[in-house]
Amino acid sequence: MEWIVKGLGDSIQKHLQAVHETDAHAAVLDELRNANQELESLENHDPRLQDLADAVLGSWGEPGTDGGPSIASLIDHSLADAPRSPEIDREIHRFIRLSVEGGYGFPSSARTTVTFVGYGQSQMFPSAASVELFGAVGSHVARTLSPPVYAEAHGSSFSLILPLAQRDVIDQLLTGLNTPMTAHAADVTVERLGATHVDPERPPEAQLDLIEDLGVVASLRDEMLADQIQVSRERYLEPTQAAVAGMPLGSLAETAGALIAMQNLALDIRGQLPTVGGNIDVGTVTLSAGFDWVSHKGRS
Repeated sequence: MEWIVKGLGDSIQKHLQAVHETDAHAAVLDELRNANQELESLENHDPRLQDLADAVLGSWGEPGTDGGPSIASLIDHSLADAPRSPEIDREIHRFIRLSVEGGYGFPSSARTTVTFVGYGQSQMFPSAASVELFGAVGSHVARTLSPPVYAEAHGSSFSLILPLAQRDVIDQLLTGLNTPMTAHAADVTVERLGATHVDPERPPEAQLDLIEDLGVVASLRDEMLADQIQVSRERYLEPTQAAVAGMPLGSLAETAGALIAMQNLALDIRGQLPTVGGNIDVGTVTLSAGFDWVSHKGRS
């Protein structure tokens, strides 16, 4: 809860510094309403949390279960420099409720993904199913279930490549793209075009054509990113999947270990801590033999 409230406080303070309105109350109210509107448009991460929201919000003024400050105290601290009123407090309460019900940073902002790989009753090739865990409320473990992922046909065989955890280097190797960098460059380009085209000396009504032009630029950005993804799939991912489909199990296991080792090396070079470092254990799952370790620490 502290993470949610702090994020809200930081957002409001940043908004107050950016706007030039004389009515700070109206600015805070507008920011809260926009945040709540965005939360309402999102899909709930765990529908069960909706049933638990009343109990959580019922302890508004009580200390946390871990002995920490109450929700009310956290809000008072984070919004100490912002205007308050009954209307603003209602929107704050609504924001907290929507965050709790949707599982947005609640009950924990830290997330752990557990992936299961195996065969269904009528499957000839393995599939994967993942669940994302993000804390607990009482005896309920907050979780989001992801749809199963199935192997795709490539020639006469099938393949499924599913990188998990720290994976940016693995993704770049498989797709030929540094997606976050490409998206950032595209966003900055559109932003700078906007700053170039908007003339502060022109009246607001004269800016409409420019805004429409920027809408076209933003559309071109989206089309460019979509084209890159398509080219990436054709030139990188599909050939890789076809190669994986024809690999024997031993080679597949070695390839998986090598990809993880490359990810770890990149993190070491950047001075970051790998969460999948240390010994790399590799196993295989087959319909005939089930699960078997290829390399496992402690195994002779």
